[in-house]
Amino acid sequence: MRLHSFVSRGFSGDCITVEADLRKGFPGFDLVGLPDSAIRESRERVRSALRNSGIPIPRKRVLINLAPASMHKAGSQLDLAIALVIALSQKISDGEIQIANDLPVMVVGELALDGTVIAIQNVQGALAAAKQKGCLATIAPVQDGLLPSDTLMLVTSLSDAVKKVQQHLLGDDFRKLRAGEIQISHVIDKLPFADVEGLESVRRALEVAAAGGHHVLLFGSPGAGKTLCATSFSSLLPPAQELLYEEMARIRSALGSLDPLIRGERPACILPQVSLKEDFSFYAARSHGGVMIVDEISTFPKSILEQLREVYDRRRVYLKMDKRISEFPARFQIIATMNACPCGELGIEDGRCSCSQVTIMRYWKKLGSGLLDRFDIRIPVDPQQESEIVSFPFDLECAFDRQKFRFSNEDFPIMQNADLMHYPQARVHHIDAQVIEMAKSILDGSTSMRGVFSVCTVARTIADLLDQDLIGEQEIRIASMLRRYGSYDFYWRSY
Repeated sequence: MRLHSFVSRGFSGDCITVEADLRKGFPGFDLVGLPDSAIRESRERVRSALRNSGIPIPRKRVLINLAPASMHKAGSQLDLAIALVIALSQKISDGEIQIANDLPVMVVGELALDGTVIAIQNVQGALAAAKQKGCLATIAPVQDGLLPSDTLMLVTSLSDAVKKVQQHLLGDDFRKLRAGEIQISHVIDKLPFADVEGLESVRRALEVAAAGGHHVLLFGSPGAGKTLCATSFSSLLPPAQELLYEEMARIRSALGSLDPLIRGERPACILPQVSLKEDFSFYAARSHGGVMIVDEISTFPKSILEQLREVYDRRRVYLKMDKRISEFPARFQIIATMNACPCGELGIEDGRCSCSQVTIMRYWKKLGSGLLDRFDIRIPVDPQQESEIVSFPFDLECAFDRQKFRFSNEDFPIMQNADLMHYPQARVHHIDAQVIEMAKSILDGSTSMRGVFSVCTVARTIADLLDQDLIGEQEIRIASMLRRYGSYDFYWRSY
């Protein structure tokens, strides 16, 4: 008798086959297949759970094999599978049920001594593994934060799991045996920037960023509205596609996140002042599919800023979990904020900035030229400044639809225009050489080649917002204006 279970390895994991054999001999419980201490100790938890659930313990020699035998297994999430395969094997031996040797069911959960099933991490990973394995259902403990699925059956105890499997063997559909629908939160409709007054130029720049997935640096004086704009940004983003939504749910499940994933909303994670790379990697994984807000970026340690630059390039992070290094996807937009100078008064009307030009340049160099070059849009937050971008009739839904159609048959994992920065092979098919030469001419050597390509991708987004197929000089000039600040031009207004 065998069924399937799952061992979590961070974001991913391994499918484990749990086999039981009851044979004549002195009653006992043998467990093979390279289990760790937690799994070996499951023998006592399983015995107590079976006895306290009113399920007879086999008066035979029980052998449990965890396959593949060459793979080390760790954790307590195999408890329910081991107990269930023993209970079913005993019922088969007594002639109570008839079942094939292989039960195509994924079972995960930790057992308490009274038979209660305890919540575990990465149930979403088990669901994905069950789908790949072709399992009819996944039996898991009742817990918050799970995505609804026709194949997910939630149980509260060992006896509940045995009962539902027996009902299935008698002909009931697994979908009728689920413990109610999973309650999920839905996004509350709210107008983008409902809490922001004025700052029309900044709003329009953030619309461009949201439409194309571009990274943004907002700078200005204290109290100008930088953080408020950054925290309001995620309301502009479109709902995550199903595959991305499942990835976000798997990450939350693997990390043990307690806050629910809201349907239709993209996560916005504010990066706290961390000093360890491991802490940063945790927040980077949680930001996958959404936005990472780096407030006052100039105050972060250089090691964290370097890590941020590396994650931008790799789009994945590594976390140490259960004595193993696990890889997590980390594709997100960066919205960073900072003052324009150390004293914060640069650019304020009639302000008294006490910083010299050398001090200001040294302050901006804290970011590092590599990280600064990766921000596609750098915009001052100034309540009294308006730019020509305000006059353009942008249509966000049109831009989202055009990109979805453009990249629908793409061989690379590209969903937005900003993704073209990571795939040069695909970029040549979507941005003409003529557009690149036009951008070089307008920029006139004031930026790197990465900057040229960045301007071209932002120009592509602006054309999408205007429902245009071709990128013209106007779109490139607007894109170059949005990227202008930060290299050597910090004085966006005389004072």
